[in-house]
Amino acid sequence: MAFSEVCRICLCVNVRMLVLKKTTLRNLYKTLTNSFRDEDEEPIIVCFTCHARLIRCRTLQHQAIESKAVLEQFLAGGSMRMLKNKKIWRLMLLKIDIRIRRTTCR
Repeated sequence: MAFSEVCRICLCVNVRMLVLKKTTLRNLYKTLTNSFRDEDEEPIIVCFTCHARLIRCRTLQHQAIESKAVLEQFLAGGSMRMLKNKKIWRLMLLKIDIRIRRTTCR
């Protein structure tokens, strides 16, 4: 079995693999694994399921960043209107999350 046929996250084999190129998912993977080496390394290969999990993790990360910004604005004297807009944004994220769950294999 070649090293390129193993998912770097769950170690599964014999499934569809994807290469994380120079993308935000590659950076997220490096953050999760504490590996901050040069970009000229070997390719990062993950299975389809872990790829979907990384997308969900990135969505969670973006939601946390956005929520923090909204709360900081509110605490600095913003209006309740910002929090209502945040609820609409969260509903959109929920729809995206549901779509990802439907496409993720276990």
